[in-house]
Amino acid sequence: MVHLRIPDTNPNRVVPDKREEGHARGGAAVDHFTLTSYVKMCHNLQTSCLDSTRSKSSLTSSFAFFPSIISLRSGVFTEAVNNLKTSSTPLPRLVETATALISTIAAHERKNVFEYNGFKLELHAVLQAMLDNAESCGGQDSKRYTASAICLCTIVLDDPDNGNTLYMLRELAITWVTHLLFVCLIAASFSTRKDNTPSFGSMKSDWSDGSATLREQLLQREGRRCVVSGLEERSSFFLHGCHIINLPRAIAISVSDSQREVEGDQDADADVDVHSSDAMTTFDIFQNYTNLSREAIRGLEDDDFNDPSNGILLEFNARYGFRHYQWCLQETEVPGRYRVRVYGSVHGLINLDPTNRFVEVKDHSEEILQRVSDQVKCKRRREVPLPSPRYLRIHATIARVLYTSGAGSFLDDLLMRYDSEMRNHSEDGGVVRSWEEFERVVETANLRENPKCPHCPDDDETIRHYLYQRSHYRYARADLVAKLGRDAHAADTLYGTRKGVKSLLQYVADTDRLKDTFGDVTPYNLTDDDEDDYLQPDLDPFDEEDDDGEDD
Repeated sequence: MVHLRIPDTNPNRVVPDKREEGHARGGAAVDHFTLTSYVKMCHNLQTSCLDSTRSKSSLTSSFAFFPSIISLRSGVFTEAVNNLKTSSTPLPRLVETATALISTIAAHERKNVFEYNGFKLELHAVLQAMLDNAESCGGQDSKRYTASAICLCTIVLDDPDNGNTLYMLRELAITWVTHLLFVCLIAASFSTRKDNTPSFGSMKSDWSDGSATLREQLLQREGRRCVVSGLEERSSFFLHGCHIINLPRAIAISVSDSQREVEGDQDADADVDVHSSDAMTTFDIFQNYTNLSREAIRGLEDDDFNDPSNGILLEFNARYGFRHYQWCLQETEVPGRYRVRVYGSVHGLINLDPTNRFVEVKDHSEEILQRVSDQVKCKRRREVPLPSPRYLRIHATIARVLYTSGAGSFLDDLLMRYDSEMRNHSEDGGVVRSWEEFERVVETANLRENPKCPHCPDDDETIRHYLYQRSHYRYARADLVAKLGRDAHAADTLYGTRKGVKSLLQYVADTDRLKDTFGDVTPYNLTDDDEDDYLQPDLDPFDEEDDDGEDD
């Protein structure tokens, strides 16, 4: 799980902003909440947090771990961002500073690239896309939040290339990817029942738990036609209701499920706390970026989730593309008129040319009522609410951020690569609720045996190939041969003597091949003078002499 943490930096290193000092001396109004003051405030809060963490922690590492500072649970980074966001600092200045910082990390290839299991993502593109699209999502408040979060990554104001600043920018971008964009992509999978190959019966049951009523309302509103294709529902052609915003409901279910899983298991309480903290981080980012009120988000967790304002009627393939942000409805100047924008290749808009395609949304429920009024005596029904322009705007913004930043392709590739593992993740159809759970799926998948060598795709990774044939490890192999000589090829020496086992473990450590699985396996003592410190005689499976002539 990725957490955004404040680096341990000396607050005395902060250099005053000379431009602000000159501005003050000139007699102009000075903003009390300047970038400099908030960087200093972050340092002060950080120092107290780090001192508290070190006093309570039993870790002996040279750095301290503490909760994500973009999470509501910590309040450190969140408080600083909120204060800068609500200050009178001009928005253009915040955007200018944020843009300069994005350019800074873009120039550092190593810090700028997030690599995960062979897939790479350039983080400056994520920061830029989040900044560019924030205003369309939630207005100027959203843009101020995004720019403020980026600005507060500045650790040393006169040195944007400072390592700690680059670290903060990197972790901020990764947090936005793993705690917002990733969760948006997977939210539909567990906010409603998981999509499998549909049958007519399963399609109907797919809208249980109160959402069957939503589908009926959408059928009335849309005149029993798919919003984007215009196809009408028939006895052999079933249309689906599709939620526009899934994330708040997904967060609520995620926390609720984790609590039920550990019910009666006191030892698992810590797992619930971690999962809840992860969900609250997502909640905080989503609220600030969309500028939805807490009440509105809480409503989307419960009753408002199945309100017609949070749904549109689509055929199955189009619904898949919409739920996975492959396409969206972009608002136009005409109320109720939207332009279809396609971003992904698996959009599901079959036999449609989405180029310059527009959709007009209006309530057809009165027309349907008039059709049946002559045959069935019924009361006049209330109008069905149209889809919320704000919800559609949020959906369109997330789709645009995903695919203009490259995060969409990055996450799609990851999810496709581990699709089968995710399906077998749990008994409920492989529901993965967070990046933390996805990492566990990936870890389990990587532990499974893969016969092919990662560096030699045409060769099986046998023990012999790993030890003696893979050219990628020639330097580590040279050290192994230097230690053991000809015995490096003798199994009884390599696996059966203390010197052999120690040399073998050093080879494994030097290659880094199993580091993700077992960590650092470097032997405790690499000298041959006191070999009993590493392997006790009763653990040796062989009864022979080692190179020093001693019995093992």
